[in-house]
Amino acid sequence: MTAFATQWVALDCLLRGIEPYRRDPRLLFTAAASVLLSFVLGNIFWRRFFRALISLLVASLVVIDVFVYRHYHVPLDEQVIETAMFAWSDVKPVVLAMLPGTAIIVTAVGAFEYALLTVGARAAWFQRRRTRALVVAAGALLLLAGGKLREGTLDVRLAHAASLAWEPSRDAEAAGAQVRVPALSSRRKRLPNVLFVLTESVRAEDYEGPRTAALLPSRVTLQGMRSVASYTAVSVSALTTGLSQLGHRADILAAPTWFDWMKSVRGDDGQRPRVIYWSAQSEHLFERTELRTVMDSFVMMETLLGHAVADEDEMIDRGVDRLLAAHTVANLPALQSPYFITLHFGGTHAPYFVDKDDAPYSPWERTVTWSKMPLLHNAYRNAIFEQDKSIASCIGRFLEAQKDSPWIIVLTSDHGESFGERGAIHHGQNLYDEQTKVPGWIAFGNGALEPEEERALRGHAGDVVTHFDVLPTLLDMYGVLDATPVLPYRGKFAGRSLLRPDEAPRAPIPVTNCTEMFPCPVNTWGMLSDQRLLVAQPWDNAFHCMNVRDGAAMDNANDGACASLVSASKTYFSELPNHAPNR
Repeated sequence: MTAFATQWVALDCLLRGIEPYRRDPRLLFTAAASVLLSFVLGNIFWRRFFRALISLLVASLVVIDVFVYRHYHVPLDEQVIETAMFAWSDVKPVVLAMLPGTAIIVTAVGAFEYALLTVGARAAWFQRRRTRALVVAAGALLLLAGGKLREGTLDVRLAHAASLAWEPSRDAEAAGAQVRVPALSSRRKRLPNVLFVLTESVRAEDYEGPRTAALLPSRVTLQGMRSVASYTAVSVSALTTGLSQLGHRADILAAPTWFDWMKSVRGDDGQRPRVIYWSAQSEHLFERTELRTVMDSFVMMETLLGHAVADEDEMIDRGVDRLLAAHTVANLPALQSPYFITLHFGGTHAPYFVDKDDAPYSPWERTVTWSKMPLLHNAYRNAIFEQDKSIASCIGRFLEAQKDSPWIIVLTSDHGESFGERGAIHHGQNLYDEQTKVPGWIAFGNGALEPEEERALRGHAGDVVTHFDVLPTLLDMYGVLDATPVLPYRGKFAGRSLLRPDEAPRAPIPVTNCTEMFPCPVNTWGMLSDQRLLVAQPWDNAFHCMNVRDGAAMDNANDGACASLVSASKTYFSELPNHAPNR
């Protein structure tokens, strides 16, 4: 019985070590409460049926905790649970792949737990009338622990998570009122037609676009393009608002997106761009539920498939990128200029859409296992190769429709993807290069850019640029970045227009997966400058510093650029991801 009652504390020390207890002795109260409650549980239920149920439940929690720690390097808590529910499409492929083996392991561990409950005599001094006293004592210990329940042993963390399930939902806040942007008078003689291509989970290291490259041989490749998060929801919000995602949820929801801005642009003749969003993503992507009313045309995965979608990943094999390309090719020629089109692709998200008859990277499999990581990586590369066909067909039709109209095409990805690097699979676990360094390029024609703008853009080709730079650049492409209604927002933008040379060094920017808009399973944040990248996760006692050019590890103490960035981080982060003070 002693082993059963103390196992949560033992498991916690095994996974996290004793450092959390040394750093904050209040966690000892949660450990003591866990032992008392487990002892009560083990002594109350003596019927075999109930003991079997308890054994399986405890075994399931133990195994899941270990697996979560293996995958994310953090123990199971309400943060992990909330993220898993919010980003189920990312989590589901991993869960399904692990399910058969997990069931076998749970059965074996359950038998062991049953033995712990049954072997040995029941505590002689334990009587049912003492149950209340022990529970009260455990409750008192938890009260003494204060706000440390979410950092306690597994059983305490899960009990705390269950209590949070009764908190009121924030969904109603997401709808909000429509964002109003005054009319923006453009300085351009003619408004360009803009095609913005946003792809999914494509990292720069693996990006190949031979068909699109052939169509646009003079495009400007932005070699240092980076996302500022490795989750789609956070990344798309940063892209479309240009704002740091460390802001308050309500402020970000109330901020104009590029859809709001573009709809307010006015040319010399009074015309405005038609705002188009055609996507192979699910309609659940945007928190602003009224955003579709801003668009002149709004097409999502559900529109392309003709029915509601419960799990978008289950639709990947329907060839949603091909459906999006077919819709674009059929409908783009009928659009009246000027227009701003966002094409949002999705087939490169796990489980990855592969054309089995045209898959150059072989052998490949979509099974998510550590032993088959090279095969999974090949499936991913095949998906990028396949997606390039759909993107190229859309770009080809766009170029055919331009005639003498000024035009601009922009491409980037929301974030990257991991294949075992630093113990991570897919995305969302960290902010290192494999998950944040993404492709980016800009093509243009028919006088869409002035000569000095082209020179500035080409001058940024080798610079470190981010998704924060995209919205200011788009506003500049339409000639409204200097418009009076935009000026109050420019100071809030975290980036700059790439159509202008930098007049001063760029200020360091915070990067994070953890925001009020989106829960994250692993506390991970850092800072980015033109020279260095800082990243820290819960198991780090200090920021790791890297050279952004080559990813080489740098010494915080002896590298001035690292030290400067660490100092800048204190403005944004009062503590490290492990909750230690950021000193």
